[in-house]
Amino acid sequence: MQTRLAQYTSNRKSYHQFPERKPSQKYTLLTPHAAISHQPHTLNIMLKGVITAFAIMIVAIPIPGVHFVAIPLSPFIAGFVGGGIAKADEMKIVWFGIIVGALMLIPAAIIIAYSQISDAERFLGAPTLFWAIIGIAIAPYAWFGTTIGALVSYLMRSRSQN
Repeated sequence: MQTRLAQYTSNRKSYHQFPERKPSQKYTLLTPHAAISHQPHTLNIMLKGVITAFAIMIVAIPIPGVHFVAIPLSPFIAGFVGGGIAKADEMKIVWFGIIVGALMLIPAAIIIAYSQISDAERFLGAPTLFWAIIGIAIAPYAWFGTTIGALVSYLMRSRSQN
């Protein structure tokens, strides 16, 4: 005769007998990172979209004449195109904007460092304080523009699917 504990342990399934997960299933975390699943291709797609958005904003700077219009609009355009490539949806939109805004800290740091180290007033024709303000304003402006652009891209994609 088995005791109740022995019966209970012999009737239980070991965790080796549980069914395997299907390849189509994906797991997500219940944290702020819930938008990014643990499938490698999702991260690659997000990275491609972020790099594309960053490149669009950087390429808009040196084009003579056009840069007067392209620079203010480039974060929105970059968010729209990059968000479409990254297939950013609800929570991914926020992370997409944060990552691109963080990448824009690199040119901002270069602008601030150059204006402080060199004779920027003579070379660039504007006071050093002006370039410091521009450097500080780049990252939040890029974050806001790319987030709005990615949001518009998401809304257009979701409406076209319905």
